[in-house]
Amino acid sequence: SYAVTIKGVSGGVLLTATGTGPKSATESISTLATLDNGNMLGKAFVTGQSLLISGSPTFTGTSGGIHANGNLTISGNPVISSGNAARPIDAEATGTYTVTGSPTIGIGGYAGGNQPKHTINSLTASQLSSAYDYYFTLYFHNDHYHGYVYNASGNRVADLKDGESWSCWTFTTYSYTFNWATWTITFTPFKWTATGTCKPPDATYYVIGDVVLAGTIGSVGNPWITTILAYGSIQVTATNFVARPPLSTETSLYKSLTQDLLFVANRDILITGNSNQSFTGIMSAYEQVGISGNPVVPKGYFLAQDISNTATSPYGTNLVDSNYISGNMSLTYNGDLKNSRQGNAVFQATLY
Repeated sequence: SYAVTIKGVSGGVLLTATGTGPKSATESISTLATLDNGNMLGKAFVTGQSLLISGSPTFTGTSGGIHANGNLTISGNPVISSGNAARPIDAEATGTYTVTGSPTIGIGGYAGGNQPKHTINSLTASQLSSAYDYYFTLYFHNDHYHGYVYNASGNRVADLKDGESWSCWTFTTYSYTFNWATWTITFTPFKWTATGTCKPPDATYYVIGDVVLAGTIGSVGNPWITTILAYGSIQVTATNFVARPPLSTETSLYKSLTQDLLFVANRDILITGNSNQSFTGIMSAYEQVGISGNPVVPKGYFLAQDISNTATSPYGTNLVDSNYISGNMSLTYNGDLKNSRQGNAVFQATLY
């Protein structure tokens, strides 16, 4: 017979199997498994299917590379270089690699197709919903929908009708139109919008519906400290936006379950950017990611899981049909972010 024990140790777990033989003789074998820094494998933009780069973004840092599990098409002029010949970064695809632009690949960096497929661990807002500080949900009452806001204690702190606001957030109910000629319905989903010059409370939000971040939110000296978990899509159009997830030292805000996560969308992430936008953290979409304009990512990576490409419903908009980067985004990633939902078990040593 045998028994297996699992013991938490610094940086991982120790798995020990002990077998018992005749005359109660025993023999043990132990393996140390640690969690790697996410499953990005030195990449700052990973897609489950194809990716089009038509602008001139800059990818840098020792883990600032790109990988598409489908095809990678570059019609723009991106710069993909770690600036460190000893730690080059790549632009690669599992499918084809097609270039009609003029990319700059750093010394030692690889650019091409037919590369191994990257494993992408599933990550959804629903999986992380227990970590919320505020829960934005819906309730049908008196012939119309209300937007309810609950705090972490389960107390309802706001009851919003269509167009009403709470703490910088405005609730918009869903609507639809019916085309009698084609017998099709077009939905405008439930939406929660942070806008104006008002910074919402620093918190982790779990939101039923779409999230739209507009106006002026945060600054370099006073960033918005947040994690957004959206049942629908996340769209950023803010003219000024500076945000990051909580640090482990910020004990009133930090949750290990959502470590280093800035955005997690069950649908898409769409950023219409400018140089006054700064995003720090992991940004993951269950479906697709689209980037335009000139946003700045001083420390972060994007993950487009491409699990599906769902039509717009009352609970989320199909913002992005296929992954793309246009404009001149500036992104730096040095492999210094991680989350237990994205990491892989790495077996470091076996002891006999």
